[in-house]
Amino acid sequence: MHPVAVTLLFLIVIDEVLAGALDRVQNRGLLWQPIRMEDLNDLDFADDIVLFSQRGNDIQNKLDDLAACSTAAGLKVNVSKTKSMVVNTERAQGFTVAGENVEKVDTFQYLGSQIAPDGGTKL
Repeated sequence: MHPVAVTLLFLIVIDEVLAGALDRVQNRGLLWQPIRMEDLNDLDFADDIVLFSQRGNDIQNKLDDLAACSTAAGLKVNVSKTKSMVVNTERAQGFTVAGENVEKVDTFQYLGSQIAPDGGTKL
């Protein structure tokens, strides 16, 4: 199969996985006022995905749904590459994917921008 076709097929599958995982329950994201008061659930670029929520339990539920939908599509979340960061709040309990602990980080980089624990960014 041509590399462009493989890439396109992957993007179609990952889009369906995300739609299945994140659209199951409404109001699990961040209130995103610029877009008609809808929730911002995620940012995704190829296989780089950021999940958002105002509540820690919602993130855990999204992770569970993402793992289940990924498995159903023949994919697996790579827990060693998965990170969690809590912004402007405390969460004593960590997150898991398929029973494996997700590493907590204080900052992380997403598509060239460093995200800080106070919600700020550095380019």
